[in-house]
Amino acid sequence: MNTLSANTPSQEIDKLVTDFLANSHTPGLMLAIQHGGKTVYERGYGTVQLPSNPKATPGPAPGPDTHFQIDSLTKVFTAIAVLKLAEDGKVDLDEKMGNYLNLANANWEPIPVRSYLGMITGIPDRSARPGQIYQDAIDSAAAAHSNSGLDFTPGRNTNTATSTTSSSATSSAP
Repeated sequence: MNTLSANTPSQEIDKLVTDFLANSHTPGLMLAIQHGGKTVYERGYGTVQLPSNPKATPGPAPGPDTHFQIDSLTKVFTAIAVLKLAEDGKVDLDEKMGNYLNLANANWEPIPVRSYLGMITGIPDRSARPGQIYQDAIDSAAAAHSNSGLDFTPGRNTNTATSTTSSSATSSAP
């Protein structure tokens, strides 16, 4: 395993990253290295979007203002945070989610917090399409969900639609 120090030359960093991209089939990444609380190196590598045609020119390299679509990665962090709040007595897993958040659709409010954590809400999955710009995905998901019903009775099945509900919810909890 290669390690970096504060004195590692940028050419060595670039070689490590480009080797990683080539060997991992990763299309692109944004790297920021911090030392002593300050960013000492920042650079984008590869591309932010894959071309639909393998012979096409890839999109631009990521930069400091690039928004990445991280999808399900946030579910783990959200679950840990909510479970910590439950452990501290600030959230009841069996209470209605509407008691804690103003949701985009009134049909979602009576669903228990526990169902959101287990992705068993019944909320239709209208998640972002591959390559869709992040803000466009939020806007289109919120619009598509604003008046929709449920696909199934909460707690009876599984889906991953909770990733789009959080983007259109605003907190009303203290």
